[in-house]
Amino acid sequence: MSEEQGKVIATTILAIASCGILLAAAYSFFGKPTTAEGKERKRQAISGFRLAGWVLFTLAFLFLLLGCMAALLGKSSYSQPIHRIVAGIVCLVQSAIMLRWVNYWLKWFMGFLGYAAIKLAFGAVFGFSSSVPRVVAPRIVFLGGLLSVALAIAACWRFLNRLPDGAEKLALVLLAISFCLWITLDSVAPIITGSALLFAVQFGHGRRSRRKRHHASASV
Repeated sequence: MSEEQGKVIATTILAIASCGILLAAAYSFFGKPTTAEGKERKRQAISGFRLAGWVLFTLAFLFLLLGCMAALLGKSSYSQPIHRIVAGIVCLVQSAIMLRWVNYWLKWFMGFLGYAAIKLAFGAVFGFSSSVPRVVAPRIVFLGGLLSVALAIAACWRFLNRLPDGAEKLALVLLAISFCLWITLDSVAPIITGSALLFAVQFGHGRRSRRKRHHASASV
């Protein structure tokens, strides 16, 4: 079998599978079960498709941001001035969206950081990446990346229990952008800078909170 025939067969299989998923989704949303078990299955199916949709949307949003970062910094084949202008506009729009809905994507971002930490820990132990194609590098390189990601996770950790304020939301968006810059530039400097900025904003937030509590107790 030739390579062209293999592509045609693979594309056909994917198309059939996609049609099956679309039909299942349509039945889940528009079907009208009559039994209690059927209604429960419909509810679970809708929840599953909704979760899958959010996962796909998050991945598409992340890859779009990475692609625009690469084009903006001249790290891709789309490095013409018009491409950089469009990439810059898209990055600004995505940054505004991220700033508006920080509470919705923050836990997803921490999940990405955790996944990156696991892959970097694997590289720090074995000296090569777990991805395909395999990347071989000194263990110190993987260890440096692991420590940088751990620093970012530590900076975000307290937001699992409370919502960020205005300045913290902006710092979180900058940290997410620095994460993309780390991947694009293959340098840990951006994510370390973003984490340090978030720590500094959190420190200022803590001082303001303590000052307000002190004034409140003094007035009482």
